[in-house]
Parts: sequence; structure tokens; C-alpha cells
Amino acid sequence: MVRSILRPCTTIRDIGQFVLLDIDVSGIPTDAHGLVRPGLADTEKYEHYDTDRPGVSAFNGISDSLSNDVTCHIEADWDGDPNTMLFCVRYNGRRITTINPALADFYFCSLMFRPTPSPLVQADEATLEWTLQDCLNRRPLPENDCVRPYIMKAHRSPRLCYAALAWYKERHTVFLASNCLATSIKDAQKVLKPYGKSRAINSYMLIVGLGDFVTTDDWPPTEIEEEIQKLRSKQIKGTGE
Repeated sequence: MVRSILRPCTTIRDIGQFVLLDIDVSGIPTDAHGLVRPGLADTEKYEHYDTDRPGVSAFNGISDSLSNDVTCHIEADWDGDPNTMLFCVRYNGRRITTINPALADFYFCSLMFRPTPSPLVQADEATLEWTLQDCLNRRPLPENDCVRPYIMKAHRSPRLCYAALAWYKERHTVFLASNCLATSIKDAQKVLKPYGKSRAINSYMLIVGLGDFVTTDDWPPTEIEEEIQKLRSKQIKGTGE
């Protein structure tokens, strides 16, 4: 079973690990597609953040840091196919939302920026604060034409970084910052540059909190990545896409 279902993951290397369980699987739902398949998360079922969320009250009085990290509990997709599973994300026992762990793993690996060996102390770019209270209440990002990124600081809360990335990515442009916020902002701007002022992307957020965990060992050498990008470019040109 993938590690992220059983233990918090803080690096791409963690996500790529598996855990071998010696258990009776007779009670675990299975079909032709395999064991423990993910269902449809809240963000895939409900169109709006607040008005469509059943039985969830607002979080108030949340400080700049959480007393505890959020938790992710395995539960059946009771509103969909109960033979599939979801992560129910809770803070101090109170339900926030559900996420699809398969998509969460994919977003974690694909949206985290490469760390730098010489991180800067602080970013020079102007930013906007996105509070932990905003996050726990799953408030949508206001539009700002991508002039300044929203920054959410979730230090010492790796599970929150993992979960927030999953639920915000469904409707917004969001990235996981590396060990250097300034470099991550520049990397995000490079990704968004081809879109210009497209209406498709009108605001974006960087989640900060895993910088103490990530290392350059989780990424291939830069030279190899550049060669891979060249090969991909040739392949795309060759197929006419």
C-alpha cells in the first residue's frame, strides 16, 4: 500500500514508498481495478466552497500556527460508491473536507518546486497573506490578476500542506514552495508566464511549510532534467502537438 495512506509524507521520496501489510484482505473492497480505490472528494461533488458543504461549521480564532497538524482518516465514500475510499481531513477532531489520496499524491509530486542549495532569508517580491483560518475554512482565493501571490504559511504541519494542496488545486493554481520562498515565487512566475493575463489563471498561491524537510536528493541532477525537457520538446514537435 502507498505510504501516504498510512503515514504523513513530507518529501517526494516519502510519496514514492510503499508499506507491506500482512493482513486479512477478505474485508477490503476490491474489484477488477484493484484494492482500496479512491472515490470522489468533496471538491469534486460540490460546486461551491461554503454553500454546498453539508454539516460543516466555520473555524474561528485560528492563530498564525496550529497547535496540532490536521489528521487524515480513511473512510468510505458514503456519498458516492462506498466500495471506494477517501481521506477525511480533520483539525482537532472537527471535519474540514475529504480529499482523493491518489490525486493528492500526484499534486504533491508535480507541484513542489526544486529546493535550492543556498536559500535566501526572505523574498523581495510583494506577496499577500493567506491565513490558516482562511485555509481551514476553505475560502476561495480572490482574483488579483496574478500580480502578487498569496502565501500560506503552514510550518510544522506537513499534513496540512499535503491536504490543502489537494483541495485548492481542484479550483485554483497552487504550488508547494521549496526551502526558498523567493526562488519558488520566481519558479511559479516562469510556469505562469505563457498564460499572460489569461482569464484561466487570475490568482495563485504558494504553500510554505515543507522547506525544512525537502532536499535536493529528491530530484534528479539539473543536467538530466534539462536533457529530459529537450527530449520531450523533440517528441512534441515530432508528433505535431
